[in-house]
Amino acid sequence: MIKIYLIIKNLILKKGDRLIYETFQEFIETNKLADYIVSDINIEDSKVIFILESPHKKEVKKKYPVAGDTGRNMSDVLFQKKEALGILITEELKKKKNKLKYDEEILKFGIVNISSLPLKKEAYTLDNLSFMEDLFFLRENITKDKNRIDFNFRKNKDEKNNLIEILVDVLKSKLQLNNKKIILCGGFAQAFYEKAFGKDKYNKTLLVSHPINWRLANKELKKKIDDYIN
Repeated sequence: MIKIYLIIKNLILKKGDRLIYETFQEFIETNKLADYIVSDINIEDSKVIFILESPHKKEVKKKYPVAGDTGRNMSDVLFQKKEALGILITEELKKKKNKLKYDEEILKFGIVNISSLPLKKEAYTLDNLSFMEDLFFLRENITKDKNRIDFNFRKNKDEKNNLIEILVDVLKSKLQLNNKKIILCGGFAQAFYEKAFGKDKYNKTLLVSHPINWRLANKELKKKIDDYIN
């Protein structure tokens, strides 16, 4: 009886050589990607959460989000500092944990990525990334047009919709919205947030461009963020 059940389950979960996953964690474990995970930071205690797309090379190496150029642009606009925002938040969290004096302004912010795995091939050192093709495709297409998150895909439709669904589930589980301010960085983040929480909650957020495109010392953007937060 157990053997028959497993056969049926595999038939349900498998489409050719492609899997339908119940959770994003299952996707990570099945494909042995734990070394590429970058966790979000300061979600619970922050007042403002930046939502971005995914980590990249520098983040995988450092093991915290916005550790590279994206984070440096964010720090420059927010605090006129050179260190990447991920570094600043991590350092202040350590001070707080050790009961040392810390910067409350920096710890107002938390960082959440839609995907805790990188969504660009360059961030991986693996030879075979065929199991990531659908995720790479989704990143490229939804970044170009947020409405493509609801697209009727011709190829691997079930697999792509499955990946969208489990990423949406992760986002829902991570965000305890309450009175937090949400800043969406780019169309990819916007698409998934709106998919997860609906347009009513989306209308209460602030949408900005992805920080990799932020102009340094951008006073207009700083004012826009400050006005929204306050």
